[in-house]
Amino acid sequence: MDETTAADPIVGFVGRGRYRRVECDWFEPEDGRERLWADIRADLAFGFLDDIPLGGDHSYDDLWDAIGPCVRDWNALGFDVASREWRPVPPPATAGRDAFRAVDPLIGLWLGVMLKQTYAQAVAGPKATGAAAAPAGGPSSPNAPASASSDRENASPRRPKGSPSS
Repeated sequence: MDETTAADPIVGFVGRGRYRRVECDWFEPEDGRERLWADIRADLAFGFLDDIPLGGDHSYDDLWDAIGPCVRDWNALGFDVASREWRPVPPPATAGRDAFRAVDPLIGLWLGVMLKQTYAQAVAGPKATGAAAAPAGGPSSPNAPASASSDRENASPRRPKGSPSS
């Protein structure tokens, strides 16, 4: 019987990271500027998504530390007080929480919300609108009917409470 040590690689499946570009509709850009966008992870586990610290007793640092590694690129500019100029800010996956310290704090909140919504966006597809179908083998669209067999006319008759079921 072989025992694995800490130096041995762990075997098993790990999918290649998937990313999605999101465009911010929370802010209007200044005249002549482009909209804020970011490339964020689109393959986070529900446990991770559920643990994104939005609101409550959590600090901005808690939020930034949690989501920073999930934001691999963005077009955010930060104002450099010394030069009095707008300068590109490295993405949080590279710069860590310092990236968030250089921009409007609401950008971090927006990204936290976008990460939480990514699963629904990925199921709908990048160009989908409204009730798009889920990919084959994936979950049903939340607005889609379950199947013809669940239509009202195919339902079993209601039984009075307390009657035995067959």
